[in-house]
Amino acid sequence: MLLKGGSLIFPMLNTGFLGARGVAVGIVILGLAILLWAGLLFKREKTTVNPFRPKKTTVIVADGPYRFSRNPMYLGMILIILGAGIYIGTALTLPVVLAFWLYINETQIKPEERALSKMFGQAFIDYMGKVRRWI
Repeated sequence: MLLKGGSLIFPMLNTGFLGARGVAVGIVILGLAILLWAGLLFKREKTTVNPFRPKKTTVIVADGPYRFSRNPMYLGMILIILGAGIYIGTALTLPVVLAFWLYINETQIKPEERALSKMFGQAFIDYMGKVRRWI
């Protein structure tokens, strides 16, 4: 049996609304779809999906979800976390999503952007000017 939002420990943090589980599953599926689609495009282009090795990037992927977000894999992860939190029904979901967003933005995305700007120069700078970091 799934604990609803840690109801045994912190019942005051429980949230929930009619249809929450359906909405949650939809958000998780959307997040997984975006994450997989973005990852498959990297594989197709034979470039690294390893965020800790931006110097192994061989090409700027700018099609598919990368037309709308420079970071669709991270966006997919955020949607998965959000959907899981809604499914569980806890008010801790938003702080967790916010913490993940801040962490990824500062420790991963900004350093990646600096590395890719050095590697690809004006081409990556132009891409950053056309496509938003998140959505």
